[in-house]
Amino acid sequence: MSDRVLSERRVDEAPRDASSHRFRVSLKPGGDSGVTSFPMKPLRYLIAAAAAVFISVAAFAADPTGTWKWSQPGRGDRPAVEQTLKLELKEGKLSGSLLGFDGPMGKIPDTAIGDATFKDDALTFSVSREFNGRKRVSKYEAKLSGDTLKGSIERAGRDGETQKNEWSATRAK
Repeated sequence: MSDRVLSERRVDEAPRDASSHRFRVSLKPGGDSGVTSFPMKPLRYLIAAAAAVFISVAAFAADPTGTWKWSQPGRGDRPAVEQTLKLELKEGKLSGSLLGFDGPMGKIPDTAIGDATFKDDALTFSVSREFNGRKRVSKYEAKLSGDTLKGSIERAGRDGETQKNEWSATRAK
């Protein structure tokens, strides 16, 4: 057995060999008192299991899959419109649809989202709808935090100028 001094503490280390798979350490001054022995194989399994848990938690921590709801303010004196978005993240690809509703100008059909991405808790997608023969594209971006999406919607206004509005959606339980 060899003695080494480390920060004024003596560390006694038994030689490790492939047959014993044990490691002995004493951090108490004076040598052999308080020697602790750790079996290495179970320790390796414990470390591997802990790493797998942390990787699993990280992989599932941020998932936008679900049904999201928010209220979009109406124009002028019109009431707000309740919006519902269904998202699915599968094999790293984001897809979904913005559900239709009965609006003041008639029924709006369900619309699939396009150009959808999800990376580092941030998502972007676009929704293309047609109103009175005119195609309108809205671009959504948001940051996912738990059961909340918070970001902005960008679209062309009636005057042709780009409008940007904040939006916040909550995951339905």
